[in-house]
Amino acid sequence: MSGIMQLEGNPSGIGIKRFGEATALRSQKAPGNTWFNRVIGLSEHEADQLDELLQFYRGVGLRGYLELTPGLAAEELPRRLSERGAYHCGFHAVTWGTPTPENRAPAPGVQVRPVSQSEVDVFLAVLLEGFGAPATIATNMKFWYGAPGWHLYLATVDGVPAGGAVLYEDDGIGYMATASTIPAMRGRGCQTALLNCRIAEAARHGCELLMAQCAFGSVSQQNMQRVGMEMAYTKAIWTDAAAPGQAHV
Repeated sequence: MSGIMQLEGNPSGIGIKRFGEATALRSQKAPGNTWFNRVIGLSEHEADQLDELLQFYRGVGLRGYLELTPGLAAEELPRRLSERGAYHCGFHAVTWGTPTPENRAPAPGVQVRPVSQSEVDVFLAVLLEGFGAPATIATNMKFWYGAPGWHLYLATVDGVPAGGAVLYEDDGIGYMATASTIPAMRGRGCQTALLNCRIAEAARHGCELLMAQCAFGSVSQQNMQRVGMEMAYTKAIWTDAAAPGQAHV
């Protein structure tokens, strides 16, 4: 989001603000996007700032989503959120693993390779189609290619672009940031191949720890655990009943 905010004119209306140790992210052009309107790192220490934090979203007509992580959010924080009209709306699984350089062979017909500069548009088109997202937002994502720590991968099935995935690495930690497969190519093993590739690539880039997250109990979680990722913790997602729109987590 920092990269998108730096685009000329900040076309997505990105805002980033710290509340103590918590970071609030918002995008005025993506009101239904739970990832772009999310509070990360919220703890008991920010309990007295909840009114200001919720207003950060309400003031521009947005609904905020707040991550409550085990060890950071005890009983007091959910109680205060509930008093202010927020409610629990979902769970996310956070997984971890130790990168190893071995890249397991993909399913027949599936290949994964790093994205070249000439393939960025294809990669973004495939990634967005897999999420059912509008192709018009690809412009906001082109800065990924060549940005420090960002690595993009394209999966093909019998030579046809089928899926895409991102690995971000910094200070010895790798994060499998996002991945998708277009509907017509699902069930062919693309996501398993993209996971295995990124695990090996994280090791090659010197990462000692690898992290990922997804909807709890989802096929994505099953895929992660199948390739050796383990559950680290489950975080609760809360949202603001006083704000417009519906929660989709």
